[in-house]
Amino acid sequence: MTITINETVYNFSFRGFGPQYAYENIAGEPFTDGSTRHTHTLMYATLLACNAETFKMSLTDFFDWLYEHPAEEKAMMQEMIDESARRASLVIPKKKE
Repeated sequence: MTITINETVYNFSFRGFGPQYAYENIAGEPFTDGSTRHTHTLMYATLLACNAETFKMSLTDFFDWLYEHPAEEKAMMQEMIDESARRASLVIPKKKE
C-alpha cells in the first residue's frame, strides 16, 4: 500500500523482516505487541525500511503527524494486521503426541 504524508507518497509494506530490524535499531529492543508506542514506532520503522532514500521525517514529527491523521493510522494498522495474519497462516502447527 502507499501512504501520503505531507504531500509525498511513500510505500508501506509490512512484508519481510526489514521493518522489524529497523524497529529493533530504533527502539533497542525486540517488538512486543500490545503497546501503542511500540506499534507506532513499528509503523515508523516500516516507512523507513520501505523508503530508505526518501523518508526523512523524525520519529517525534511522525508521532505528531499520526495523531492528526487517524484514517492513515488505521490503514497502516490494518496492513500490519493483515500481514501478521498471513504469516500466522504459514506456520506449521505442532503435532500432538
